[in-house]
Amino acid sequence: MFVEKDITLKTSKRTGSQILGDISLESIVDGLIEGGVDELSGAIYEEMETIKGKSQDIVPHRFGVLEGSADAVGVNVTRSGSKGAITIGYGGAASAYSLIQHETPPPGEAGEGELAFRHAPGRTWKYLERPVMEAIEGMEGRIAERVRKRLAAR
Repeated sequence: MFVEKDITLKTSKRTGSQILGDISLESIVDGLIEGGVDELSGAIYEEMETIKGKSQDIVPHRFGVLEGSADAVGVNVTRSGSKGAITIGYGGAASAYSLIQHETPPPGEAGEGELAFRHAPGRTWKYLERPVMEAIEGMEGRIAERVRKRLAAR
């Protein structure tokens, strides 16, 4: 079970692209900054790991198989405009189980006659979707700050 969400590093006429000192994220994605794409990939990977960590806090945990199947599956920074992609997943041997756990609501949220699962306190369904959706706001700025720090550390 994977949740995929595109990240667009926006440019507007009013503010321009996200600026990192003298460097814009667009110039990094366009390959104009030596090593910039590697640093952007690293920053996106760090963001992905943060989201994965938050999902680990709420993923259903009975025997630990599902929780242990979390897998950060690469980072792909495309050169199509200023676009990158993050893929985070749970699965492997737990693939079918991960999907049903993610999509089956608890009692009270399920419709009449629908399957419902009770989870341990603090654990819940939509365990991957929730952290992804929460992370979207402010993601561009966090990634930009991470890239800025990575470039400054060179």
